[in-house]
Amino acid sequence: MKNINISTLQDDLDSITSSTVLLYPTDTIYGLGGLVTPEVVEKIMYIKQRPADKPFSIIAPSFDRVSNHFAVTSTFSEERAHRKQQFPWRWLTLLLPLLANKEYEIDFSLISPTPVIGIRFLDHPFQEIVTQLWKPFITTSANISWQPNITHPDQLLDVQKQLIDFCIDEGTIDRPASVIIDYTTQEVIRG
Repeated sequence: MKNINISTLQDDLDSITSSTVLLYPTDTIYGLGGLVTPEVVEKIMYIKQRPADKPFSIIAPSFDRVSNHFAVTSTFSEERAHRKQQFPWRWLTLLLPLLANKEYEIDFSLISPTPVIGIRFLDHPFQEIVTQLWKPFITTSANISWQPNITHPDQLLDVQKQLIDFCIDEGTIDRPASVIIDYTTQEVIRG
């Protein structure tokens, strides 16, 4: 695992390949992710010891891109603003259905067994990396499944560090995890 900073990564986006896994800070906790490819999904599932049927979320490159690919009755930015009024001190993950009969540049079945995908838009400078990449970026918490969240990169096991290519270390990050809302049912999955 190589430590880098966000500006170094912005200057060398080509270092994020179809097999690159990153540990990065978010507006809540440390995330683990990369471009949505079979190699990245496989590595992250191994790092997290994650069940194969548990879906991942993505960080969307832009609000408009979400509205162009997912079935929402308002724009994603409007929906996010509406939900932020309900949960003013928490960040959001919205579970949104893919638009039917549309061709997609990635195979979403890699990250979800259903056509409903968790969408995040970060309130953190790492969002700019995803926006510059302009590709769906898989995201999940960096902890081993069902274990406490990773609040500092030093908490990772050596075997995990060996499979992570880059780490953006911002020290300790320990804010509440995002609220998860199923847009199709309006159910709060995690509040």
